[in-house]
Amino acid sequence: MDITNPTDFESSKSRTTKIKNALGIGAFFLVITVLSLVELIEILPRYNSIITHPIYPYVHESHDVLALMLVLYLAHQFSPKVGILAAVWFLIPHIPYVISVSHQNYQEFFRLILLFIATLFGIQLISLYKKGETKLKTLAISDPLTDLYNRRFFQEALEYHLENIEEGPGAILFLDLDKFKIVNDSIGHLGGDELLIKFAKCLEDNHRVSDVVARLGGDEFAVILPYSDLHAAETVGVRLLKTLSEPFTVKEGKLVTISASIGIALFPEHSETVEGLLACADKAMYRAKYEGRNRYCIYSLVDERVPAQNIQNRRFGY
Repeated sequence: MDITNPTDFESSKSRTTKIKNALGIGAFFLVITVLSLVELIEILPRYNSIITHPIYPYVHESHDVLALMLVLYLAHQFSPKVGILAAVWFLIPHIPYVISVSHQNYQEFFRLILLFIATLFGIQLISLYKKGETKLKTLAISDPLTDLYNRRFFQEALEYHLENIEEGPGAILFLDLDKFKIVNDSIGHLGGDELLIKFAKCLEDNHRVSDVVARLGGDEFAVILPYSDLHAAETVGVRLLKTLSEPFTVKEGKLVTISASIGIALFPEHSETVEGLLACADKAMYRAKYEGRNRYCIYSLVDERVPAQNIQNRRFGY
C-alpha cells in the first residue's frame, strides 16, 4: 500500500473495501440484468405466466427508471466507467425486443435511444462532480505553493505509521532553511517563493516512493521515512545536505546558495505520538542550528538543554 497516494491512504482504513466493492458491483449488475430481461419476457411465449402475474405491469412500467437509477448510483459510488458499462449491459438484451417491434412502432426505438442519452448525460454530470470532489480532496492535503503534502496530511500519515508500528520502525526529518529571512529580504518575496518551490522540488527528487515529503509552513519541511533505521535516516540527511549545497537559480537568473538544518527523530524509539516525534525532531534541528547550521543532528537528551536564545534567533530567521 502506497501511503503517499491519498486514495490508497483513505482506502487503507478498511482492508475489505475492494471486496465489498466487487460484491456490490456484482449485485447491482445482477439486478440490472433482471430488469433488462423484462422486455424479452414479452416476446417469449414460454413466459406468458409471468406476463399475466399481477405484479408484472408495475415492474414493466418502472423497470427503465429503476435501471437508470441503479446505473447512476454505480457511476457515483464506484466510477463513471462502471456506470457506462452498466448502461451498455442494460441495453444489450433490449436489442431483440426493439428489432421485433421496430417495424410496428418506432416509439419504442426512440424511447430506448432517449433513455441511453439521458443515462450518459447523468453519468457525465457525475463524472464532473467526482472530478471536482477529487480536486477538493487534493487541495485539502496539498501545500498551495509547493504542491507538496501539507501539515494535515503529514500528521495523518505519521499517525498511520505509528498505529501500524508492527510493520517496522521509521524516522522523520525536520528541515528548516538557514537564514531564509535574510535571503528572502535580499531577493524579494517572489524570489523567496521561487526558492521554496525549487527547494521542494529538490526534496521530491531525493526520496523513495514510500516516503512522505511535506511543507509544514514557512520555510519548514518534513519527511517521513517509513521502514528505516538510524543509518538510513543519516544517509538521507547527508544526501540532502549535499544536494542542497548546489546553488538555486531564481528570478532573472540570480544564483542563490542556501543551506538547511535537519533534525532527525526515530519512531518508536524517541516517541510514539505525532506531537512527541515532531517536538523531538524540532529540538534536534535547533541543535543543528546552534552547532553551526548546514548539518543534521539526531535527537538526544542533549536537545532538552539547547539554549532558549537559539530558539529566539531562529524565529527571526537566523
